[in-house]
Amino acid sequence: MYRYDNLFKSSIIFLIALQVAFYFFGQLRPSIIYDYLDFFPFTIFPIVIYIFFLRKNIESTFSRVLSIYTIVILILFPVGHLLKFNWLTTYTINPSYENLDLQNSENYIVSIDIDGAVILDTFEGEGYKVDIINK
Repeated sequence: MYRYDNLFKSSIIFLIALQVAFYFFGQLRPSIIYDYLDFFPFTIFPIVIYIFFLRKNIESTFSRVLSIYTIVILILFPVGHLLKFNWLTTYTINPSYENLDLQNSENYIVSIDIDGAVILDTFEGEGYKVDIINK
């Protein structure tokens, strides 16, 4: 069973590296971290227990099952994130926001400076719709 243990370890490392690469290539959003944290009893706790077993060099059937479970989690969440599964927290929240203080009869201008401050001002004439583009 020693060969399987090394295969499981290398598969987990490969899947983590693949997720980091997908993030840097723009395919995976950083909000996947929030999805992992949202399901922490099913994601974080088993991974911490698995790391504990690796540190203590405990080889048992439970550690092998836990490594397979970790591999499934590391495959399921990025695939769910890429396919926008609605059970993930990232895709269950409605991203639209309605500010009730703004008046429909007035137009507003949004200017964003380098420091990240957002300034809303009114002006006469045509208005614009502002959307956030996630790149």
